Amino acid sequence: MKNKLIYQRSEFDCGTTSMINAISYLFDREEIKPEIIKAIYNYTLDEYDQNGNAYHVEHQWK
Repeated sequence: MKNKLIYQRSEFDCGTTSMINAISYLFDREEIKPEIIKAIYNYTLDEYDQNGNAYHVEHQWK
């Protein structure tokens, strides 16, 4: 079963939305592991420091 494509929720999550939609388009729901979705969100969204300031982490791909 295919997933419906999602809309961008803000002007800052275009990369996340695009990657989630690409995975949803290419694979059936049963084939998509939750770890993939979690990794997309972890690697594409900004993180926050203790003062609430946003910053982007450059992850090292292995």
